[in-house]
Amino acid sequence: MVAGYETVTVYLPSRKATLVVMINTDVRRQGQEPSTLLARAITQVVTPGNVYDSKATSPRG
Repeated sequence: MVAGYETVTVYLPSRKATLVVMINTDVRRQGQEPSTLLARAITQVVTPGNVYDSKATSPRG
């Protein structure tokens, strides 16, 4: 992990949608990582039926 740098990369096959978030901060807000908050906010608008959840795991394990 590089301090001050976070990423989120997710793919939604049913919509053929890819989201890549790259930010240069790691300052937590309300106890959560900023990349998680940003990914959640974006997916609430773009794919409201499939909102990002950082607890989800890859189907490959």
